[in-house]
Amino acid sequence: MTDDFFRFPHTPHIEWLGSGEPRGDKMLSAPEVDELFQAKLTVEEKIDGANVGFSVGGDGKLRAQNRGAWIERDAGGQFKHLWRWVTRYEQAFISLLGKDLILFGEWCYACHSLAYRSLPDWFVGFDIYDREAGHFYSVPRRNELFALLEITPIMPLATGCFSMPQLMELLKSPSRYGTTRLEGLYLRQDQGDWLKRRAKLVRCDFTQQIDEHWTKKGIIPNHLADG
Repeated sequence: MTDDFFRFPHTPHIEWLGSGEPRGDKMLSAPEVDELFQAKLTVEEKIDGANVGFSVGGDGKLRAQNRGAWIERDAGGQFKHLWRWVTRYEQAFISLLGKDLILFGEWCYACHSLAYRSLPDWFVGFDIYDREAGHFYSVPRRNELFALLEITPIMPLATGCFSMPQLMELLKSPSRYGTTRLEGLYLRQDQGDWLKRRAKLVRCDFTQQIDEHWTKKGIIPNHLADG
């Protein structure tokens, strides 16, 4: 691993809906929750895939990462088709990300706990991190760059100010990418060009499902909307 490896940070829960205590995940403090409910938020669907980041190395070549490790070009399993997918985007990624930006998104080729039947693409973008600034882009700024990269952003569910009961109602919504209920909600509070705070709300039955790890089933592909 290189010295400039940036691992995507854990997103804290706004409230834990599962049984017992959250495992290794942070919780927002009460003052942080209060501030979030007073702010204008973008609420997005939290989708069930593999967190993948793309960046440009010191040698000018594109590299990909998942959790705390680089994804090799001959990777198998759920990443077997990743680099073939990247082919049409590689030069644009190198040109537009440059040395400072990291593109993060969900790689959804393999079905984890939820099956998706109408994905817009195998990769759905959700963040841009600026290493020089030390911050993530705001939603509008992120989406502007996604348009240049020809990357599909995660679809918003709602924007505005919300209470916990309103978020719980949104949590009952069907997924935009399949026939099941969504995994959870992703809440984003922006300030100017940057993300100020993020949090998640994950439905209680999903937190119980993750105890049975999806890899035990083998690789079952999801489906794209266009077949």
